[in-house]
Amino acid sequence: MDYKAFTLAEVLITLGIIGIVAAITLPALIGKYKEKETVTAVKVSYTIFSQALLRLANDYGSMSAIAPNSWEEGDDNAALKENANITIRALSKYLKAFRTCDSNNDCMADNYKTLDGSKTYNWDKYSNLQTGILANGVSFWILNNCGNENSEPNKACGQIGFDINGRKKPNILGHDFFWFVIRNNGQIAITKSEEEIKLQCSLTSKKEYNGYKCSSYIMIHENMDYLKGN
Repeated sequence: MDYKAFTLAEVLITLGIIGIVAAITLPALIGKYKEKETVTAVKVSYTIFSQALLRLANDYGSMSAIAPNSWEEGDDNAALKENANITIRALSKYLKAFRTCDSNNDCMADNYKTLDGSKTYNWDKYSNLQTGILANGVSFWILNNCGNENSEPNKACGQIGFDINGRKKPNILGHDFFWFVIRNNGQIAITKSEEEIKLQCSLTSKKEYNGYKCSSYIMIHENMDYLKGN
């Protein structure tokens, strides 16, 4: 009886071809997986904070009713820091498990780069913020600059920024750090203008805080194609 088998050379050639194909396709597959992971983390974090802030604003009547100081008072960092502290204490009732820490502690990284890498921001200098970290490792800061004289429900009333992997790198806007505006009614605003998004979510833009609008891009498109230059 004759038996047919592969020669050693044929096996080695086949293994070589498999290795080449794997080397070509694996990085793309890993990159796609990481992108999906980031998109999911942004959407989950958005949902967590959106629900908590809506409940907070509903119970108080508005975000402006929570804390007294407004931006118009001369950008007084001490006053706005007081706002942030009051707001995060009030917010703690609506978040299942988190702890607070200040901007020079271990919640956020010390420095964050813009999407194009042209600027670096040190959050330690922003003493009008209060930071915290969720049980799932997502760290965040919150700013409330509305002031209690503001009653317009759609008025931009503050900001929330979150880092989906805490202090771990890369610490880049649009990569692991994402930023939203909070309205007076507790809604987290999503920028709908594609032109606005492109100005602050582009690998080539030199605009201040480039990467800021990548959060809106992800919520609308559910991908990170802006990292491909799209």
